[in-house]
Amino acid sequence: MGDYAQDVHLYVHELQHTHGLNHASRGTQEYGDETDPMGNSPGTSQGVHCHNAPHNWRMGWATPVPGGNLNAAHLTLNANRRTFNIPASSITDQNMVIIDLGSKPGGAAAPIPYPKYFLSYRVVASTFGGYDGALKASYHQKVLIHLYNGTINDRDANLTKYIDAGPRFSGADRAFPDGNVWTAPFAPYDVSSNLGGGLRIRVVSVGSTSATVEVCRMFAQTEGVPGSPECRGSADRDW
Repeated sequence: MGDYAQDVHLYVHELQHTHGLNHASRGTQEYGDETDPMGNSPGTSQGVHCHNAPHNWRMGWATPVPGGNLNAAHLTLNANRRTFNIPASSITDQNMVIIDLGSKPGGAAAPIPYPKYFLSYRVVASTFGGYDGALKASYHQKVLIHLYNGTINDRDANLTKYIDAGPRFSGADRAFPDGNVWTAPFAPYDVSSNLGGGLRIRVVSVGSTSATVEVCRMFAQTEGVPGSPECRGSADRDW
């Protein structure tokens, strides 16, 4: 193995394949996620990284924060926003929010194709040898958005996908000049099943150990034409 014989990062990467993890992608790059050992996260001395949120969930190493496993039943027309405090991944195993607007619990409606989004918060660890001690500075105190359409099954070959990081998102919604809002591609909302719609993530604040994030579901891309029921209704359909 030569120069790689003492590379902790390499050992972690290869060992996780034995637990069923695939690579961590970004865009079209299979290894493009710099925030996960299964991607292009750089090894620094003996520094190691936490996994991204979907990989931690897959492994059973981490779970959502209380109330943070959301499906379509949790975000309704009259209650379409939730606010969460997300601790840094390196300090607790309740450290993510999962959002799936394409399903409802108990088979109440047949699921539709819809991305499953994972939110997490990452902080560079100051303790030598601590997890995320080797995290790149560009991801320090950032809320990360990942996509994973697979299951928790250890034989699921779906890749995780890095999407963006805030509070200054590279793909920020231009309707919000502060740059702290990311908007997912809109999927048609099905009134009969209450599935689909749009999703917006707003980073409210970040700190040394946690971040506050607002999750908003949209049921339309506009409030409707003048005089329409959407405009007369009291609900905010598009945030």
